[in-house]
Amino acid sequence: MSLEWGLQIFVTSNQVKKTIRVSGEMIIGEVILELVSSLTSEQDWSDHALWWPEKRQWLLGARITLNAYGVQSDARLNFTPQRKYLRVQLPDRQFRELKCSFSVLTFHAVAELCQSLDIRHPEEMSLVKSRDKGRGKKDSERNGSPGAGGVGGDYPDGLFGDTLARTTEDRAAMNAQWVDSSISLAEQGLNEYDPVQLRFKYHAFMNVDPRTDETRIDQLYAQAKWSVLFEDVDCTEEEAISFAALQMQVKIAADTPISPTSGFKEAPSVEDQLNELQLGQKLPPRNRGMPSLSSKKLAGMLKFHKPGRSIPWASALRNTGSFFKTCTFRTIKVRRTNAVLPSERPSLTRERK
Repeated sequence: MSLEWGLQIFVTSNQVKKTIRVSGEMIIGEVILELVSSLTSEQDWSDHALWWPEKRQWLLGARITLNAYGVQSDARLNFTPQRKYLRVQLPDRQFRELKCSFSVLTFHAVAELCQSLDIRHPEEMSLVKSRDKGRGKKDSERNGSPGAGGVGGDYPDGLFGDTLARTTEDRAAMNAQWVDSSISLAEQGLNEYDPVQLRFKYHAFMNVDPRTDETRIDQLYAQAKWSVLFEDVDCTEEEAISFAALQMQVKIAADTPISPTSGFKEAPSVEDQLNELQLGQKLPPRNRGMPSLSSKKLAGMLKFHKPGRSIPWASALRNTGSFFKTCTFRTIKVRRTNAVLPSERPSLTRERK
């Protein structure tokens, strides 16, 4: 018979501490069932899981024993929700409080955030941790309780190292703040309401469509603009001026309404396309002003220097030197002289008195 001991578990939702009798052979599912049975409050515990703060480890395997995880009598566990709020700074400098899972890989957490923001291809993005977590926590408490998807108060400048004239050491320190996509957010020391940045990390953008990627294009442009202003990217003064000129041109074009009498050419209608298709048919074109290719004719003398066996119809022309040919839209006529045939003469009719 295995030895039993008291395991202390802190329930973060109710702010209560429970001690339950467990053994090393008990599985995680039995521990959670015993804990929920001892709680007096009735609520949905399906999103909760056991978290080991000392080792920064989630105990998610419901069929894995405590001995397999290395849990002993001196362990202190938390029974906490897996989905919590993060204060996410978008590339356009806005802060939003969004809910995501702290127990899954960061790659899947970023995909969940991008789905709530209607941004496609989340594999292009990642999260950046704040360099001063204590400062962000104080600002979060000052701004009040969060709301799902709401816009929170702005943090002061410099929370993520946004300062001008950075040195090489400062840029290296900023690059070291990228989170690891192969482990969870909680395992990297992130807590609820911690400020993070959502940024495009891999500059290989796939399938950018203006019809479905309006938010994605807007955030991509905002990140490029602020990267130039804060000197995150190395660019010359001419490149920065060209980028600013493009920005001004887009802004003017967006603010200028397009009038129907402007000089822009409209897209061809279905009627115009049908007229183009009827050019090669026997029916007369529906648009009288459009030129017809059937009226064009090319005529001239054609000389045969040496007929070959690969041209069967040219064997009869062996004793002749040149012929007159007429090329129209559909036919090629060849005759000995360029005299007008009776069939080609225009018919003349006398007017009756």
